[in-house]
Amino acid sequence: MFKGLNCGSIIAIPLLNVYGFINFSRDLLDGKDVNRSFPGNFKGSLASRIARTVTKKIMPEVDLLIDFHTGGSSRYNYPQIRHSSNDEQSLALAKIFGAPCTLVKDPISRSLRQFCFKEEISCLVYEGGQSLHLDEYSITEAISGVERILLSFAMIDGETKQKNCFYFEKASWIRAQVSGIFKSFKKSGQLTEMNELIGELYDPYGLKKTEVRANRDGFILAHNNSPVVHQGDALFNIGYQWEDYKSEV
Repeated sequence: MFKGLNCGSIIAIPLLNVYGFINFSRDLLDGKDVNRSFPGNFKGSLASRIARTVTKKIMPEVDLLIDFHTGGSSRYNYPQIRHSSNDEQSLALAKIFGAPCTLVKDPISRSLRQFCFKEEISCLVYEGGQSLHLDEYSITEAISGVERILLSFAMIDGETKQKNCFYFEKASWIRAQVSGIFKSFKKSGQLTEMNELIGELYDPYGLKKTEVRANRDGFILAHNNSPVVHQGDALFNIGYQWEDYKSEV
């Protein structure tokens, strides 16, 4: 990790939702999600007040924001950077970051990334690993990506090698057709072929089996690690329409 800065400043917030972290939940005690509460209101819910503090006290000082996330619930995300469509600056920064996968994905309503997009602040969202787990690969990729960004702005000294990455224009989830016990045959970071058997669902007695097949040629960006799923639950996130590229730094 870098030792010092040549210029500029880094504002690091290890935990934005401290209450949720303590309670092993993305929601606050009032059931609100901070990342669905931007730009916030000082007279609103606790989540809204936290969001407003960020937008008023921190964001005016920010030129580039990198928001780090893990996969929610029992889902594992292969290390990936997400940027908004029609945002060329964020796309250029995403390719500098050089996560194994880059995905164009428009921001969710009232999220921090949507706020940044409206305020014309460059924003990247990094997704990697699974909640309540320490995934060394995802952590290493996150740190390396930040170093490449800092090097690109001459904020630190050093050298880094170009790396091969994937850029995805689209992605979609394969969901459970029935509830049951889920057995996965593939995981994030692997390729899929159209109609390939990638998992199975069983009833509690093991008498009825439902196949889970890939709906296209693609790359698995995320998968569900839960052994028990409900009908409609997300099982595999398949990225498609992709191209190879080398990180810019």
